[in-house]
Amino acid sequence: MPRRALIATPAHDHKTHAVFTHSYGETIRLGCQVGIDIRGLFWPGEALIQTARNELVKLAIEHAFDDLLFIDGDQAWKPEWVVKLLSHPVDCVGAPVIKKTDAEAYNVRASKRPIPRCPTTGLLEVDGVGTGFLRLSRKAMLALWNGSDAYRDDWGKEHRWMFEVRPVNGRLVSEDMAMCAKLAAVGIKTYVDPAMTCDHAGTKVWQGDFGKWLAAETARSARPATLAP
Repeated sequence: MPRRALIATPAHDHKTHAVFTHSYGETIRLGCQVGIDIRGLFWPGEALIQTARNELVKLAIEHAFDDLLFIDGDQAWKPEWVVKLLSHPVDCVGAPVIKKTDAEAYNVRASKRPIPRCPTTGLLEVDGVGTGFLRLSRKAMLALWNGSDAYRDDWGKEHRWMFEVRPVNGRLVSEDMAMCAKLAAVGIKTYVDPAMTCDHAGTKVWQGDFGKWLAAETARSARPATLAP
């Protein structure tokens, strides 16, 4: 049987951007060419992003997908990046997404400088990365399910509170960073592929190059401090 991957997209307003639609269609086509069964699932109308993500992971587990790819409806990417994410021999890996701001910034959290790089894969080991463009293996999905509190919806169906927004040490943590912390607690590391940078669509389409930005930031932080005259 071919490998089965689910592109999971929360869509609160029932819409996706044109740049997402183009990337999505080309990704499905590429999957057919390389023998990967890539499906899409959109979860519309849910106001709580964490609840939408909980539901999407639950369905990926129930329908026996090998991998789940969270891709938000305002992202643009190269189709081959999905195949590359699936090829990495790790359980949680994402691509940086540029934030919707003209002051260049990315959805990557790393407390170590320089960011550790895996010698075999070339991936960066980080504390967390946003779910704008993120792959979870089935092992990671099951770890989240088994390690999270159970709850039931209005129809009595069981869910798990895998994603949550909550304060940690006085700082509000988003649902995707909280997910990465849960995986870290059971020994599953989060990685970033620095060769990818997703575009981010809003009032315009923000574009960046995470690899170049990181190299410049690393060089800047390595410069010796100078005393003012």
